[in-house]
Amino acid sequence: MTLPKAEITVRIASFNVTDVHEVLKKVMDWGFVDVFRLHCKEPGQYTFWDYRPINAVKRNLGWRLDHIMATKPLAEKCTDCFIDKAPRLLPRPSDHTPIVAEFDWRIGVSRIGQIVNPIYNLSSRTVFLAAKNRFL
Repeated sequence: MTLPKAEITVRIASFNVTDVHEVLKKVMDWGFVDVFRLHCKEPGQYTFWDYRPINAVKRNLGWRLDHIMATKPLAEKCTDCFIDKAPRLLPRPSDHTPIVAEFDWRIGVSRIGQIVNPIYNLSSRTVFLAAKNRFL
Protein backbone atom coordinates (compact mmCIF):
# COMPACT_ATOMS: atom_id res chain seq x y z
CA MET A 1 0.00 0.00 0.00
CA THR A 2 1.32 3.43 -0.91
CA LEU A 3 0.06 6.43 1.04
CA PRO A 4 0.76 10.15 0.75
CA LYS A 5 1.91 11.89 3.90
CA ALA A 6 1.78 8.60 5.81
CA GLU A 7 2.35 10.25 9.20
CA ILE A 8 -0.92 12.19 8.80
CA THR A 9 -2.84 9.31 7.22
CA VAL A 10 -1.95 6.92 10.06
CA ARG A 11 -3.68 9.19 12.59
CA ILE A 12 -6.95 9.34 10.64
CA ALA A 13 -7.08 5.81 9.27
CA SER A 14 -9.18 3.21 11.06
CA PHE A 15 -6.43 0.59 10.83
CA ASN A 16 -2.74 0.30 11.54
CA VAL A 17 -0.79 0.96 8.33
CA THR A 18 2.27 -0.79 9.73
CA ASP A 19 0.25 -4.02 10.11
CA VAL A 20 -0.95 -3.75 6.50
CA HIS A 21 2.62 -3.29 5.26
CA GLU A 22 3.77 -6.31 7.28
CA VAL A 23 1.02 -8.53 5.85
CA LEU A 24 1.77 -7.33 2.30
CA LYS A 25 5.47 -8.08 2.84
CA LYS A 26 4.60 -11.61 4.03
CA VAL A 27 2.60 -12.20 0.84
CA MET A 28 5.48 -10.89 -1.27
CA ASP A 29 7.85 -13.20 0.65
CA TRP A 30 5.90 -16.16 -0.77
CA GLY A 31 7.53 -15.25 -4.09
CA PHE A 32 5.09 -12.72 -5.49
CA VAL A 33 6.18 -9.60 -7.37
CA ASP A 34 4.27 -6.30 -7.54
CA VAL A 35 4.20 -5.95 -11.34
CA PHE A 36 3.17 -2.29 -11.18
CA ARG A 37 6.42 -1.40 -9.40
CA LEU A 38 8.38 -3.22 -12.12
CA HIS A 39 7.18 -0.59 -14.58
CA CYS A 40 6.54 2.48 -12.44
CA LYS A 41 8.85 3.51 -9.66
CA GLU A 42 7.63 7.12 -9.24
CA PRO A 43 5.76 8.02 -6.06
CA GLY A 44 2.26 9.47 -6.18
CA GLN A 45 0.62 6.64 -8.17
CA TYR A 46 -2.70 5.74 -6.53
CA THR A 47 -5.75 3.55 -7.21
CA PHE A 48 -8.09 4.96 -4.55
CA TRP A 49 -9.20 8.50 -3.72
CA ASP A 50 -11.60 9.14 -0.86
CA TYR A 51 -14.65 11.31 -1.59
CA ARG A 52 -14.36 13.30 1.64
CA PRO A 53 -11.35 15.53 0.80
CA ILE A 54 -12.31 18.22 -1.72
CA ASN A 55 -10.81 17.54 -5.17
CA ALA A 56 -8.83 14.55 -3.86
CA VAL A 57 -8.18 13.21 -7.38
CA LYS A 58 -7.07 16.58 -8.78
CA ARG A 59 -4.85 17.11 -5.72
CA ASN A 60 -3.67 13.47 -5.98
CA LEU A 61 -4.49 12.70 -2.36
CA GLY A 62 -4.92 8.97 -2.76
CA TRP A 63 -3.83 5.56 -1.62
CA ARG A 64 -2.58 2.67 -3.69
CA LEU A 65 -4.80 -0.08 -2.34
CA ASP A 66 -5.08 -2.26 -5.46
CA HIS A 67 -2.24 -4.46 -6.64
CA ILE A 68 -1.51 -7.08 -9.27
CA MET A 69 0.88 -9.66 -7.88
CA ALA A 70 2.53 -12.34 -9.98
CA THR A 71 5.00 -15.12 -9.46
CA LYS A 72 8.51 -14.26 -10.64
CA PRO A 73 8.26 -16.28 -13.90
CA LEU A 74 4.93 -14.60 -14.73
CA ALA A 75 6.22 -11.15 -13.73
CA GLU A 76 9.05 -11.58 -16.25
CA LYS A 77 6.37 -11.77 -18.97
CA CYS A 78 4.74 -8.51 -17.86
CA THR A 79 5.33 -5.89 -20.56
CA ASP A 80 3.45 -3.00 -18.94
CA CYS A 81 1.37 -2.14 -15.91
CA PHE A 82 -0.48 1.11 -15.34
CA ILE A 83 -3.23 2.75 -13.36
CA ASP A 84 -6.18 3.79 -15.51
CA LYS A 85 -7.46 7.02 -13.93
CA ALA A 86 -10.07 7.66 -16.65
CA PRO A 87 -12.93 5.72 -14.95
CA ARG A 88 -12.33 7.64 -11.70
CA LEU A 89 -12.82 10.95 -13.54
CA LEU A 90 -16.27 10.00 -14.88
CA PRO A 91 -19.49 11.26 -13.25
CA ARG A 92 -20.46 9.20 -10.18
CA PRO A 93 -17.38 6.94 -10.26
CA SER A 94 -16.16 4.32 -7.85
CA ASP A 95 -13.59 5.49 -5.33
CA HIS A 96 -11.20 2.90 -6.84
CA THR A 97 -9.81 2.87 -10.36
CA PRO A 98 -8.41 -0.15 -12.25
CA ILE A 99 -4.80 -1.17 -12.32
CA VAL A 100 -4.04 -2.97 -15.59
CA ALA A 101 -1.20 -5.35 -16.44
CA GLU A 102 -0.19 -6.52 -19.89
CA PHE A 103 1.66 -9.78 -20.43
CA ASP A 104 3.44 -11.20 -23.46
CA TRP A 105 2.04 -14.69 -23.50
CA ARG A 106 2.29 -16.73 -26.63
CA ILE A 107 -0.35 -19.35 -27.39
CA GLY A 108 1.09 -22.67 -26.32
CA VAL A 109 0.27 -26.01 -24.78
CA SER A 110 -0.54 -26.33 -21.10
CA ARG A 111 0.86 -28.97 -18.75
CA ILE A 112 -2.17 -31.16 -19.47
CA GLY A 113 -1.88 -30.89 -23.25
CA GLN A 114 -4.71 -28.43 -23.90
CA ILE A 115 -4.35 -25.41 -26.16
CA VAL A 116 -4.17 -22.33 -23.99
CA ASN A 117 -5.86 -19.15 -25.18
CA PRO A 118 -4.31 -16.38 -23.08
CA ILE A 119 -5.92 -13.11 -22.03
CA TYR A 120 -3.43 -10.32 -22.68
CA ASN A 121 -4.87 -7.41 -20.69
CA LEU A 122 -5.51 -8.18 -17.06
CA SER A 123 -6.91 -5.92 -14.38
CA SER A 124 -7.09 -6.46 -10.65
CA ARG A 125 -10.72 -7.49 -11.19
CA THR A 126 -10.10 -10.09 -13.93
CA VAL A 127 -7.05 -12.26 -13.50
CA PHE A 128 -7.29 -15.72 -15.04
CA LEU A 129 -6.36 -17.96 -17.96
CA ALA A 130 -9.04 -19.74 -19.95
CA ALA A 131 -8.23 -23.14 -21.40
CA LYS A 132 -11.14 -24.86 -23.18
CA ASN A 133 -13.68 -24.34 -20.36
CA ARG A 134 -11.17 -25.17 -17.63
CA PHE A 135 -9.20 -22.92 -15.34
CA LEU A 136 -5.50 -23.67 -14.98
